Amino acid sequence: MKAIVFVCCASLAFTGQADWQKRMLEANRLDREGRHAEAQALYLDNLAEAERSGAAGRRLAESLNNLAAHYFFCGDYAAAEPLYLRALEAWKAGGAGLERDLALTMGNLATLYRKLGRYAEAEQLYAAALPLLEPDTGNVRNNLAELY
Repeated sequence: MKAIVFVCCASLAFTGQADWQKRMLEANRLDREGRHAEAQALYLDNLAEAERSGAAGRRLAESLNNLAAHYFFCGDYAAAEPLYLRALEAWKAGGAGLERDLALTMGNLATLYRKLGRYAEAEQLYAAALPLLEPDTGNVRNNLAELY
C-alpha cells in the first residue's frame, strides 16, 4: 500500500507564503495528473525559495517532504531518502505544534524503507510515529500490520 502523504499547511505565516502555498498545491495537482516533469519543477522552485528564506520550520519541511514524495512516486528512491531525512530534521527544528506533520513524514520514510526491503528501519519509524498521531493512527497501524 502506497501511503505517501503530501503535506499541505493551512497557516500562512511568512511573507510570500500564499504564492508559495499556491505553487505547492499546483505541484501536488500536477503530480496526481501524471504531469511529473511540471510538478518536479514547481517542487524544486518551492524548495529553493524555502531554502533562500532561511526558515527552518514548516515551509522548508513541507517542501522537502513533498519533493521526496514526488521522487518516491516516480520511483527515484535514492533521491527521496535524503530529502525525507532533511524534512524530519526541519520538522523537529520547527518546534511545538508540528508533531503530526513530523509523524506523517516519518510514515513516508518508513514506507520508502518498506519498499526497499529495509523492514527493521521501517518498523522503528512507524512505531515512533504512532504516539505522535494518536488518535489518528489507522494508516500507520495498517502499514505496521503489512510488515508482519
